[in-house]
Amino acid sequence: MIAALTGGSVFSGGYDAGAPGRIRWNPELKGNVKAFRTDVLVDKAAEELFRTWSKNIEQWNRTGSDRPYHYYGSAIWFTRIGHAMGEAMLELLGLRGHPRGVSFVRIL
Repeated sequence: MIAALTGGSVFSGGYDAGAPGRIRWNPELKGNVKAFRTDVLVDKAAEELFRTWSKNIEQWNRTGSDRPYHYYGSAIWFTRIGHAMGEAMLELLGLRGHPRGVSFVRIL
C-alpha cells in the first residue's frame, strides 16, 4: 500500500508530521506501506492562480479544474503524485536501483 499524505498552506488541517512514523512503526504495516508527502509536489502556478480563478476562468481551465483538496485538478500535480507513487512502489518491491534498470524518468 502507498499512502499519500497531504498538508500545507491550502489545507485547513495542515500536514500531520507524525503520520509517516505511525505508518512506519505499525508492525502490521512494516515493509508493506510507503508514505510520501503530496504538499511538497504542489503545482505552484495552479496554487497561485486559484486565488483569483473566478476572474481568470480561461486561464484556470488550462491550469486546473478543482479545489485545493483535490490538488486543484492540476495535471502537473497529479503527474508528480503518480511519479512519487511509482517510485514508492519500486522501493516496496525492492526494485529501486535494480541492475535491470527499472526506474522512472523525472518528467517535471
